[in-house]
Amino acid sequence: MIDKLALYSYPLFVAISWGALIVLVKNSRSASLYGLGMSLNGGVIVLLLPTIGWVIYTSSTLPLTFNTWVIIGIIGILRYLLGTWFFFLSITVGDVTVSSPITGSKVVCVSVLSVLLGLDVINYFLIAAIILAMVGLYCITFHIKKVEKLRKENLVKGIIFAVGAMLSWSAADILVKKIHGLQALVLTFGSLAIALLFYYFIILLFKQRHKLVAMPRADKARYFVHGILSFGISYLILNLSLMELGIVRTNIIVCTWPLIASVIGYFYYNEKVTFMKIIGSVLLVGSVIITVLN
Repeated sequence: MIDKLALYSYPLFVAISWGALIVLVKNSRSASLYGLGMSLNGGVIVLLLPTIGWVIYTSSTLPLTFNTWVIIGIIGILRYLLGTWFFFLSITVGDVTVSSPITGSKVVCVSVLSVLLGLDVINYFLIAAIILAMVGLYCITFHIKKVEKLRKENLVKGIIFAVGAMLSWSAADILVKKIHGLQALVLTFGSLAIALLFYYFIILLFKQRHKLVAMPRADKARYFVHGILSFGISYLILNLSLMELGIVRTNIIVCTWPLIASVIGYFYYNEKVTFMKIIGSVLLVGSVIITVLN
């Protein structure tokens, strides 16, 4: 029982990490495409030595099949290149109030896919937890006044990018669960490294390296730290959770990250505590309690 409860600390850590790290992205002035490169660098660097150490310690030469490497590469492209880039664009072009409810609906998308593919099971309690999480997420993140201030063109683009991020992340989670017997550290590092190679190939192909180099130092530092904590450590723990705890339960708990972001926003940006945020917080906490007890 204790070991089972300890598994829930994995997605909870990811939720806290992602909720806190949104501050780094919001404070950066550089274009998200170039910040993504620094984040990929941070993720690869923080996992490089642990991966080498694991290979040496286990005397393993990583005898993975070609198909496995292809899946690892697809996971990296979906998560880090497409998913994260779409999310950054959605925040930049639209607003968090548009992107968060849509990307948060990933818990519904990935739960349905995982059940249909036989990768996870679900019951009425977990369905109730998903509903509470979605309503709570909506209450915390959606603000109609902010949406009304957006230009229609930016609103549409923000929605499209957010849907793209949600679908990319959902597909990546499914692929992680379908890989059997692969160490989470190897999966995380391998997907990051392949994504980084593709990223620099795109940057060099379109001759955008000078813009990456020209980023302000402060922005480089912010995105680099984001990469270490989010792409490296948090995604490693997320992969462990997906493998051990399951897709549905993991995503329900990770869905609470806007609650953490809201708390930080209150202290860091002096954001107001509204009745809707309080209701949303209660619902998100309730979804976690139902998931853990179930």
